[in-house]
Amino acid sequence: MDQEKVAQSEQAAPAIKEKEESSNLPDAGELVYEAKKQRKKAQEAKGEVEQLQAKIKVMEDDELKQQNKWRELAEKFEAENKDLKATADQGRKIVDKIRQETLEQLPEEGRKFAEGMDVEKAMDFVKYFGEQTKPVTTNESASSPLPNRGKNPFKDMTKEERADSWSQVLQSYLGKN
Repeated sequence: MDQEKVAQSEQAAPAIKEKEESSNLPDAGELVYEAKKQRKKAQEAKGEVEQLQAKIKVMEDDELKQQNKWRELAEKFEAENKDLKATADQGRKIVDKIRQETLEQLPEEGRKFAEGMDVEKAMDFVKYFGEQTKPVTTNESASSPLPNRGKNPFKDMTKEERADSWSQVLQSYLGKN
């Protein structure tokens, strides 16, 4: 009997250990929730850093004003202004070049319409206008015309002409049915 109790207690012990181990592991939902909380906190912290940096810049400008260091403040703004002007000039040159190249792709009548458009609309217009003016070439229009239907087309054609217009010859016979 003692052996049976020992055997039962040995079997029950691993089951209890498994329950304790599973209760110690966190739930997957809890992990996801914690990750979302941490991500939200990081985003809030990043926003606070950006706000604080803006406040520091304003405080530095105010401090320079209060110390009557107008010259330093003016030089700072002048340097920033030069950088912005250089960037703006470079952007204008790029836009003008793109506009010129876009207008060159249009025929004369299309240029009249595209002259007043901004660059993006002009590019879309060129795309649309180019699609509308492309000639559509089909096999029927590319091959030589068939001789009169009353005659036998093979008699009047050379071997090359027959090979080039074979589909038309077949269509002419199929159309007679």
